[in-house]
Amino acid sequence: MPKAVLVMDMPDYCNDCYARHMSQSGSFCRAAKEYLQPKAKRPDWCPLLELPEKVAVAMTKNEVIKICNTIIFAASMSLSNPQGTPLNMTKEELVEAMGMAIKAIKEVQQYRTIGTQEECRTAMEKQNWIAVTEQMPKEHDSMFAKYKGTDKWDRFMFEKISHDVLATVENEKGNRYVRLAHTIDGKWEENIQIRKLKVIAWMPLPEPYRQHIAEGGENNDI
Repeated sequence: MPKAVLVMDMPDYCNDCYARHMSQSGSFCRAAKEYLQPKAKRPDWCPLLELPEKVAVAMTKNEVIKICNTIIFAASMSLSNPQGTPLNMTKEELVEAMGMAIKAIKEVQQYRTIGTQEECRTAMEKQNWIAVTEQMPKEHDSMFAKYKGTDKWDRFMFEKISHDVLATVENEKGNRYVRLAHTIDGKWEENIQIRKLKVIAWMPLPEPYRQHIAEGGENNDI
């Protein structure tokens, strides 16, 4: 099975390096194919340089796919390159990409216990559920909107708010249930965030009950 070599966190000294090999002639570097000086510090020409550090930035799905494709390419190339193909990414990027990929796979597996992707989508459409990735509830001006930009504005105020909706939420254990919720300035209310709930989809509340009066004058409940 092809394997790719990922270069990361190399030690400062050659004696601590996994590429160092002890022979009768002394320390030998299997990467550089050269003998090493005792307790030598890793030289600048070392082919196993540490991956560069990079400031953590939110990774997009396209970036995750690109990293996964790079890993697959590196694995296929290792057959013709015995020393492996170093991946041009930081260890933080690799960990984040793999974490997002694993999470996506688990979500797909969870949906498959319910039905196929098309069956899940059809079921949501029949119940008028709206995925949060497609649309958020429409908001209107709050009672505090008129104070926005004035000296009366307070950090506890908010400009926009939505009507209450039914929301399908998921807790940290992966359990889902329906509850009332609303958004404030484009974000789900504080109770959702405090309880660490993830909103999956939402739907408007049904119309209030109305009494139907038939043509004959009799009241018929709908």
